[in-house]
Amino acid sequence: MEYLLMEVFLKIEVNVMSAMLLGVTMLVARHRLQRWSYIKWMYHCAGLTVLLMLLLETSLLLFAKEPHASKQLALTLAYVPLFAAPPVLSCCWFLFCDAICFEKHAAEIKPAHWIPAALNGAVAALSPLGGCLFSVENGVWRKGPLFSLYVATTAGYLLAGAFRLLRQRDMLPKGGFGMLMAVPLLPLAGMAARSIFGRPSIWATAACALIILNAYLQEQILRTDTLTGAWTKGPFEHRLSRLLQSNRGEPFGMIYMDIDNFKTINDQFGHREGDEALQALTATLKRTMRKTDVVARLGGDEFGILARVDGQEGLDAVARKIEQAIEMYNRTSDKPYQITCSLGAKLFWTTPDCSAESILDQADSLMYLHKKSKQPKYACASAE
Repeated sequence: MEYLLMEVFLKIEVNVMSAMLLGVTMLVARHRLQRWSYIKWMYHCAGLTVLLMLLLETSLLLFAKEPHASKQLALTLAYVPLFAAPPVLSCCWFLFCDAICFEKHAAEIKPAHWIPAALNGAVAALSPLGGCLFSVENGVWRKGPLFSLYVATTAGYLLAGAFRLLRQRDMLPKGGFGMLMAVPLLPLAGMAARSIFGRPSIWATAACALIILNAYLQEQILRTDTLTGAWTKGPFEHRLSRLLQSNRGEPFGMIYMDIDNFKTINDQFGHREGDEALQALTATLKRTMRKTDVVARLGGDEFGILARVDGQEGLDAVARKIEQAIEMYNRTSDKPYQITCSLGAKLFWTTPDCSAESILDQADSLMYLHKKSKQPKYACASAE
């Protein structure tokens, strides 16, 4: 009897421990990810799905051995979500990578993204009838002729997300690349163990991946300005330094901005209106800039933007686009004040010959020239 109990425990201990750890992690994330509404929603949907799959898989391990023939179909149906859910979660991971790499609060979801996952789900749903993806014999699942579709779809999404991270690793904060790359590698290892050895480890590794992802998101909260959602100065300077050290010789634009007469807004209309002005400007900048650009709040009412450009003309166009977006906001806003900004734009190349501090100082100086003269509408200079 004791041997049987120990055998049962060894079968389910990994799933039980993974579920407990993931549950605690999700409770913490529920209170800490409030500002990241889209990312919080995706994270909790993925977490709840993994918890349910862990519960289902554990139940099958406990009670599904050599079922009566009358219960065979019900048992096979219970396996359907275990094979239908992984590609869906992997697709969410791919969209997650897009949101994380480009600092977005919503993903660009296209129907084509979900076609492989939907096809795998349809095949899994039909498997109880024909065993095309899997079959169940004596309480044990067996691979079907289309099992490779399940593997290819799940692994394809995971690897596509990892490739996105690899391409955009310069857009990630220090240490973030390694943590995020562990997220797809763990489920891939679980899939390999399940496919080769039949070990039920894919959902336990998925839980571990979500725990690591939560650690990354918690760290990102500390790197983000709580009022505006823009980057803070430290991570922004780190990004700029990494771009310079990459030594690719590519042009990049640094834009330094300052709100004109911000103190007047605070004094006449209150600090709450001042906070709303900062939030409005940040939202306007994020809507205006491309997904590869970075917006940071460098202090008080000062902002910095890193923009990918082809040259000086491209940087000029970005500066004009920002000013036009701010003018459009003022025309449509019902606030009793208008937001105007002074801009300093600096073109540089990704070489280690100059420092992040030097570039920020030069762009800051150009911004103050603009603030003093307001002619031309922005001040620009080419890198020497």
